[in-house]
Amino acid sequence: MNPEEIKKWKKVKGTVQGIKGVIQITNNQLMRLKVDVLVLAALENAITEKKAPLIKAPIIIELANGGITYKAAKMLAKEGKIILPDILANAGGVVVSYFEYLQNKQNRKFPLEQVKKMLKEKMEKAFDSVYETASLDNMKDAAYALAVEKISEAMLKKR
Repeated sequence: MNPEEIKKWKKVKGTVQGIKGVIQITNNQLMRLKVDVLVLAALENAITEKKAPLIKAPIIIELANGGITYKAAKMLAKEGKIILPDILANAGGVVVSYFEYLQNKQNRKFPLEQVKKMLKEKMEKAFDSVYETASLDNMKDAAYALAVEKISEAMLKKR
């Protein structure tokens, strides 16, 4: 498929539907695909407790905020599915925004390699913390539990 042709088609038609070679599937069909990784990148509540039993993918990455409902996440975790939760999957952008804030505050510029190194360290530490805590339940709950814990600690320090 030619990206330029797709872009022109979408500009004229307002959709990519109807382009020769594009396979059209429903959301339910998408959920049932036997894939290694399912990426939820658009809609909140894309996977509900009704749709959870349809999921074939062993790994789900929640790029959309709240892509999986609480009950659905519990069901998927019981089935042994690994969910990389939105709070962790989207953290890289937030972390780099914080680095930009620090640069502005300190009136300096971090070299790109330093930013990459600092980001890698922060993200690996965050993932490891969530993964270790997940043994209590699942990664989605673990990510939120750790976030609440950090907020509580920060609030107590300010008192």
